[in-house]
Amino acid sequence: MSRQGYNAIGSVLLPGDFDPATLPLEATEDIVWLSRTTRCRRYTFRGVPARRIDVAVEYGEQRDPAADEGWVCSVGRKTGRFDGAERPRLTFRRYRSGMQVGMGTCAVVGDGAAWAISVRDAAGTSLFEERLDRLRSDLNDYAHARLVIWHVTRYFSHLFRVPEDGGLGDAGLTDFADAFCIPPECGTLAEANRVASRYCYTMSRALGWAKLPAREREKLGYGEDARQWHRIEEVQVRRDARAAAKSGYAPDGLSEATHRAAAGGGFAI
Repeated sequence: MSRQGYNAIGSVLLPGDFDPATLPLEATEDIVWLSRTTRCRRYTFRGVPARRIDVAVEYGEQRDPAADEGWVCSVGRKTGRFDGAERPRLTFRRYRSGMQVGMGTCAVVGDGAAWAISVRDAAGTSLFEERLDRLRSDLNDYAHARLVIWHVTRYFSHLFRVPEDGGLGDAGLTDFADAFCIPPECGTLAEANRVASRYCYTMSRALGWAKLPAREREKLGYGEDARQWHRIEEVQVRRDARAAAKSGYAPDGLSEATHRAAAGGGFAI
């Protein structure tokens, strides 16, 4: 793994007339840092759910105009921080002097049902070849509330709980779903799904829930198959206990030796 959760497959220098701005991409709200100085915006292909593929494109203002010699496409596989699922990632970066990379091509061909994506090196060897199905793009008369309920049922089931347990309850959930409106700038169902997911995420955080990456769930002792969302107060208790165990001090700030002395087990020095 060259970076945490990322397995590199290969890279190619694309022809001089290639521009990722011409690709059929939809932007997400995520930022991808390739290094301390190189950041990318995360995209997916139009109509394709973001969980199927990552497309990272370097921000234009980050590059050195003097070194503007084309685009490099890197192919790899990324493991999701929260669900542990693996998906392909295509990263488009500006070429920089000293990069050891050979020539290649990137082609995207679409029809009404899917995008066919291909990345090959100069010898024609495939680094990436996949056909990605597209969701319906017509949002006319689409039930906005239904989209929210689908996300709650699948990914945010804690919102079904009664208010006393940190949820919305049946009545509150109905009002929450009815208040959602797909923004007019959303041109596809995939875009609308991302907005609905963010809507549910924001409410979950407001109600005191924390979404934990798989690595942190394991460190805090939740178990490999534990759900992603947990009450923030419960998470904090586990974080404090883990920090205390590592430092040798209890959550009250007293050392283990002090607690033993207080219990009659000896003197604390």
